[in-house]
Amino acid sequence: MHTHAQDLSKKRFLCPPTSTIGHLVNKIRNKLVLSPNTALFVYVQERHLVSTSATMRDLHRRYASRDGVVEFSYSEVEVYG
Repeated sequence: MHTHAQDLSKKRFLCPPTSTIGHLVNKIRNKLVLSPNTALFVYVQERHLVSTSATMRDLHRRYASRDGVVEFSYSEVEVYG
């Protein structure tokens, strides 16, 4: 995980292949209860910032490990004020 980020109580999410990173970002935002002034960035393999319109299917094809898992990390940044 990146610094300056709250820990999630739930560490694993099962997402449908057609789900987007945008959906995952919303799930994480709701779990963390972030203020509107906080931006959330989601990374794949701790270094690739991907588009919020990217689907889980696309990310799985490109970034899945040998065991079929796609690992995400996130960071929070205070913005808009």
